[in-house]
Parts: sequence; C-alpha cells; structure tokens
Amino acid sequence: MKPTLPLLTALLLMLRAELVSAQRIEPNWKSMVENYQCPDWFRDGKIGIWLHWGPQSILEGEDRPFTESYTSTMYGIEDSQGQKSGYVRRVKDVAAWHAKHFGPPSEFGYEKLIPLFKAGKWDPDRLVKLFKECGIKVIVPISSHVDNFDMYDSSFPWNSVTMGPRRDVVGEWKKAAVKHGLKLGVSTHLYQAPACMKEGRKYQKTGTLAWSLFMMDYDPIFQSDIKWAEHWYQRTWEVIEKYAPDWVNVDGPFPDEKRGNGLGIKLFSEYINRDKAKHGGKQQVVLSHKGSNMDLRGFTLNLEGGMAADIRPS
Repeated sequence: MKPTLPLLTALLLMLRAELVSAQRIEPNWKSMVENYQCPDWFRDGKIGIWLHWGPQSILEGEDRPFTESYTSTMYGIEDSQGQKSGYVRRVKDVAAWHAKHFGPPSEFGYEKLIPLFKAGKWDPDRLVKLFKECGIKVIVPISSHVDNFDMYDSSFPWNSVTMGPRRDVVGEWKKAAVKHGLKLGVSTHLYQAPACMKEGRKYQKTGTLAWSLFMMDYDPIFQSDIKWAEHWYQRTWEVIEKYAPDWVNVDGPFPDEKRGNGLGIKLFSEYINRDKAKHGGKQQVVLSHKGSNMDLRGFTLNLEGGMAADIRPS
C-alpha cells in the first residue's frame, strides 16, 4: 500500500521538526560554539550605523563634555584610588560642567534631564531613507544604555513612551527599517547600569520614582547580585519579544555561569533557537558582545573602538 499525500506531508513535517529540534542550542558555551552560524546578510552587509541616542543628547554648548556615559561622570567621584588619572580628570571636568549648567547633582540629578529630552525634530523614516541611500544595510539603536532608561515601550517605568519623547523609539526605528528594507539591531548596555549610576545613589529617597531609576534595590557591585541578573534577563528578553531584532548586541559583561546563573547564555541560546525555529533550522540573527577571551566561534565579536589586524571569521 502506497502512503497517501497527507501521510507523506505529516512524515515530512515530523522529520523537519526532529531536524530543527536536533539543531537547538543548549544554554552553555559548548553548544553555542558548536551551533552558532553568522548569517550571510551580515557577512555581505558591509556598512551599518550605530544610533547612540538618549537623554544625554540634550546637553548643548561648545564646552559640552564627553557625554556617552554621563550618569557615571556627572556626579563626580569619591574614591579615585586605582583609577587612571585621565579618567579621574574627565569625571571631575564633567561634574564641574554639570554643576555650572544645571546646579549641584543633589538638586538636579540625571532623572531631571529626562523631561528635557523631547525628540521634537526626530524623523526616523526620513533618516532611514537617507541611510539606505548611503548604502547602509542595518541600523542598531540603543535599547537601554548605562543610564537605565529604556528607549522603547518597556514594562520598566523609566522609558521613552511614558517620559521624555513619549514615543516608542525602538518601535519607530523598526517600522522605518522594515519599510525601507534594512535590518534592525538593538544594543543593550543595561547590565553595567548599577555600577555606572553608583555615585548618584546617595541622593535617592525611598519611595520615589527615582529610587527605581537608580536601582536602589540592587547591589551596585552588579556582577554579584543574582536579583539584578534576573531583572536584566527579563528586560532584555522583552526587547527581543516585542521587536524581533535581526541583531542583538550586549555591551560589556553579562550574567555568566559563574555569577549570574548562566542567564546571559540562556538568553543568547533562546534568542537564536527562536529564530532557527522560524527559518527551518537556519540561523538568520546575529549575536555580538565583547567577550574577546571566549571561544569566538560561539558569537560575533564586537570590536568597539578598535579593529582586527587581519580578516577574522564573523
């Protein structure tokens, strides 16, 4: 008796499901190394653009200081031991600039910058159209920087939809990217936020909204706090679920197997497995971070502020 067409279809679907299941990445580095595959679109893309934009963008003036990590510098520094002299000097300069333009941080903390961040002239559709005309293939906005402010429709109260621009910044970047045929990445710098906002914690009062912005319920020595690792996981996975990015970049460290219950690797493997299930077992997303001391076959290395001496695998 010959198998019927419905039976053949069912058998093929079963075989496909088994194949996809066999290719699932387990939440450990051995499995990541054995299964991670950089997609062709990334290898061939050549040009992308990083969109480092948030509340610190409102700072103006010819004497404006270095603002990338404004929260870790505007409050000054109490203990400079062990710090590089250049870093200490920069922190002092930024703290003095802030006091001059806004007043002492005890009266005007980072939380008061956020209402000033209006984004009134921001036009993501026009910008992405221009990016495409310049040959750019992927845009990578910040989803959350070390200031703990989410640039998307987040469950965390400090976000760009409920405050500041009152717009879903990542969502609007995504809409424009899809319209113009570009890939969308997101970059999260969230995990380092407790350490970067440490100096501002002394001004916070229990029960205020700013208490949550400065993460007063978490240890500022963030790598030792499993509660913070769990919080990081929930918020980072939320970005993946809501926006299905083609690329996730994790800046700096992440919850590892030694001190973070492996939550970073759990998130990475789930992100890729979810994508592979949608594409017949073939990976179409990119994972990048700065773990240069790890086996580079398990992810795509982020060489921020530098370059490789030779051609390296993606």
